[in-house]
Amino acid sequence: APEGFWIDRTEAEKITLTKDHTSVAPYGSIWPDTEMTVPVTLWVEKELKNMDGGSNVFVYLLTAKTAGAPTPEGGKSVATVRDGQSVSFGELTFAYSDLAGAAEKEFVYEITESIPANKLLGVRYDTEKHTVRVKLAWDGKALTATADQGTETAPVHSVNVYESGYIRVQKVKKGTDTGLEGAVFKVYSDEACQTEVDTLTSGQDGTALSKELPAGPYWIKEVTAPKGFNLDSTDPVPVTVTAAHTASAPIPVTFANTEKTADLTLWAKKTLKNLPSSTEEFTFSLTPVTDGAPMPASGTTVTVRTGETATFSALHYTYSDLKGQDQQTAKVD
Repeated sequence: APEGFWIDRTEAEKITLTKDHTSVAPYGSIWPDTEMTVPVTLWVEKELKNMDGGSNVFVYLLTAKTAGAPTPEGGKSVATVRDGQSVSFGELTFAYSDLAGAAEKEFVYEITESIPANKLLGVRYDTEKHTVRVKLAWDGKALTATADQGTETAPVHSVNVYESGYIRVQKVKKGTDTGLEGAVFKVYSDEACQTEVDTLTSGQDGTALSKELPAGPYWIKEVTAPKGFNLDSTDPVPVTVTAAHTASAPIPVTFANTEKTADLTLWAKKTLKNLPSSTEEFTFSLTPVTDGAPMPASGTTVTVRTGETATFSALHYTYSDLKGQDQQTAKVD
């Protein structure tokens, strides 16, 4: 048979020549031969670290990188596999003609994981492009094809890793590093803040540590302010948790609150009894009697004439002026 082909017929064919079989019209007989081929099947196996894969399936793609390389039989260039299993793509059939006259030729393929749109929380998918090289060779008698990896006994090994971490929120009084107790936060796994995954309440030092969370993006909102303080912005704060954010080194998020305040204005009026009216001016002073009582920001004296009233600048009170009490009396003269 011609090189690279099998002899299809081994039995002799009896022919009868007649005078009609001239050099112009000789006796004709067709002896077809079959081209030599060799099959190769590529395999991939799945491993999940730090998690139970359950019924989850993972999808892999086989792509030919060499022009003219054989493609999987039946178009089976996609394979699905579960944790701890291995699976094959469709069979690749290499033919002698694929050598294009050379004694050997290399065909390159890539096996890649298809990352789903809805990824499993905390799973770091395999983004490596696994290269497989198939060597097709002719030794003058036999056609062989050998893959450097991805065989049934040595499949491409693909690993996905589950990672997790922690978030620590810190609630402080705005403009200071003083921690505030009693702030409540919600942690969500979606930007629309519809899927709640944890609730945190700040302790005496103003901090709170989340539970162990799958690595990935989260959004944090303050839903309850500490007593005597205004709620922080309602906009969620985005954070991304990674495996580096351990319980002892969580990703920090700080929220600052402003105190609740109240303003009070004091008035003074001058009246003269049993005296004729006068254009004389009278001055009043405001003096604190209680230690630490707020005082006007722009002066503690006012001047009035008889029958007139005057106001001192507003007294600005904050929640901290209560000194931990529900109410407090501050006296001024």
